Amino acid sequence: QDVESGSRRRNVSNLPAWMTSKKRPRDDEVSDSKPVLHEIYTGTVKKILDFGMVVELLPFPNMEGMVHNAALTKHRVNQASEAGFRRNQKVWVKVISNRNDRLVFSTKDVEQETGKDLMPHRSVVNSEQDQQQRNVTPHHHPGLDVAALKKREAEEASRASSLTGNQEGQTVRRK
Repeated sequence: QDVESGSRRRNVSNLPAWMTSKKRPRDDEVSDSKPVLHEIYTGTVKKILDFGMVVELLPFPNMEGMVHNAALTKHRVNQASEAGFRRNQKVWVKVISNRNDRLVFSTKDVEQETGKDLMPHRSVVNSEQDQQQRNVTPHHHPGLDVAALKKREAEEASRASSLTGNQEGQTVRRK
């Protein structure tokens, strides 16, 4: 129903707000924006390669991304053609990475008949982990013992200060 209030028109619905709000843009509504991470879109297979396939997103003209062999199906395949994908085939894809304007998709996270997200928990978990790693955790080699490294640096600093005759923490200024 449309209700007129003053000079403005607004849509009024008897449905709850969460049902009328647009959470995810439909394929035909998206025009010049970028794909959203962990969202599902329709696409067309453009190329079949040895290591995966290139998919062009239908709602974003001339925007392509890669589906690697590991993200094609739940089962191991050597080529996309082994999984049943063909050139110019319409597929549902989920955006799993969008770093440096390189799109990476997954077809195994989406039911190909309906477009339903088969792994909805993955998107929440991955986005939270990515945020934590980017903001808090410095990246170290997995075999690096940081505590032992700091202890060794402290020992070397104390040894160097004992050789110069200084106590730890003091600096010597030479003129």
